[in-house]
Amino acid sequence: MKLRLAAAILIATAGAAQADMFTPGLYTVINYSGAYPDYRNFKGAPTFLDGVEADVGWRFNRFYSVEASYSYFTGSNNPASNNLSTTLQTGAIDALGYLPFGYASPFALYADVGATGYFASADTPTSQGHENSFGARAGGGLQYQFDEDLGLRVGGRYDWANLPHMKAAEVFAVGLVWQR
Repeated sequence: MKLRLAAAILIATAGAAQADMFTPGLYTVINYSGAYPDYRNFKGAPTFLDGVEADVGWRFNRFYSVEASYSYFTGSNNPASNNLSTTLQTGAIDALGYLPFGYASPFALYADVGATGYFASADTPTSQGHENSFGARAGGGLQYQFDEDLGLRVGGRYDWANLPHMKAAEVFAVGLVWQR
């Protein structure tokens, strides 16, 4: 009987010690990002853009959050006759929904949808061009929380850029989440 009581107390305290890893509050995400742009008749453009992304968000509860983000991508081609470099900057507001794997699980799937402003430039040795547009984006991924404060996020999204030379971009991101 004493052994059963001790086991029940141990299980109850172990269950109580596990906290919800996805708590409400302010958080930031710093990502390494890459983009595969889909160009419209833009010959010689880079097929991959390397970038970084910074997000600041507010988590309402374990299922919903909203975040603002800034991304900076750059890429270049160096053919013998022409050097073309492309820069893409975005500013976005996203709504995120989370699906935790369980109350005490550190894993959660997430989906995001948002509106984005795009600022692109293409530079050659003889000319420069700049484009601005508004678009949308949607994506999702997986988030793992090491503890209440630090996590890892891996995801992908599709951006509808609607720029004169770029229709869209497929973007992936790997980043650290810090919440306090």
